[in-house]
Amino acid sequence: MSTSLGISQENIFGALIPAEYKFSVVFMDDPLSTIFVKKVSGLSASIETEKIEGAGYAKEQLSLPVKIKYGDIKVEQALLSLLQFEKLINWSDPKVNKSMDILISAYNFTYLPIKNWLVYGAMSIDWSLSDFDAESNNLVMETITFSYADIEPIGV
Repeated sequence: MSTSLGISQENIFGALIPAEYKFSVVFMDDPLSTIFVKKVSGLSASIETEKIEGAGYAKEQLSLPVKIKYGDIKVEQALLSLLQFEKLINWSDPKVNKSMDILISAYNFTYLPIKNWLVYGAMSIDWSLSDFDAESNNLVMETITFSYADIEPIGV
């Protein structure tokens, strides 16, 4: 059961489940550039395989791994301050075509890190802003999509 303070609840195995999470993105070329974000999606990997026919048996097929395919990471946050925004825009400029490593972290409600992922060779491939609507009370959200070469979960 969760309280209004965001205190964790226990699952059926007695492990604590945080009631809320926080996320951050750090560009490793500038470790002081920590940006807390609303949402991170697309951390995924799958193995592409090639089917090989079995010797002498038409029904036997062997699946061999060919390569690992990674999903695109989408990071969503409220429109940043001008300095942070300018850094992201300059970095995500397709003319620059610069890749770098980024660290994605998940925090519990007390801002203690609970899981980290180091993303290698990340490059911005898409950038967008939500609609500007003076009649709604919504924040302007910025979404940046990254492709990447590899990902490694790292301990806290």
